[in-house]
Amino acid sequence: MDGLPRLKYDKVYAFDPIRVPEWDDAKWDSYDANIQFFECAMGDAQGVASLAMTDNPEARTLVMANENFSGSDKKRVKVIDFSAWLKANVRFEDTIVVKMDIEGAEYGVLEKLIHDKTIDYINHLFVEWHDRLMREDQREQFTEREAKIREACKIPIQHWV
Repeated sequence: MDGLPRLKYDKVYAFDPIRVPEWDDAKWDSYDANIQFFECAMGDAQGVASLAMTDNPEARTLVMANENFSGSDKKRVKVIDFSAWLKANVRFEDTIVVKMDIEGAEYGVLEKLIHDKTIDYINHLFVEWHDRLMREDQREQFTEREAKIREACKIPIQHWV
């Protein structure tokens, strides 16, 4: 969190299935009391799923956990239905900014948000697309899904790198 600009906001919600040990509650609180951390993955359904654990924490993924993701162990993690969470926790008139970097799960989550019309709660959307994580024979399918998602969204989706 060091080096991040101080933005004016009411509340920040952070979701990650694996709590980073060096960011314990005391450090989050010392950075900003308006940050609420949820130790769970964002998904398109509530439940528990396998998370492919890799040496690189930025490459951990729910999507590839059911496939042969080389060099990875699997850990069971809690998953929230992000669409249902939005409905239950924010108001439509709130200004909602979403930065989504969920290692391949963004396709299903965004499709569910569109289907449930909870995408309309979001004012600004930043997404890191992970078609490159998919098997070679699936990449075209994920590129097409991204195009359909972008077409169905009423707001521009900014690419996050």
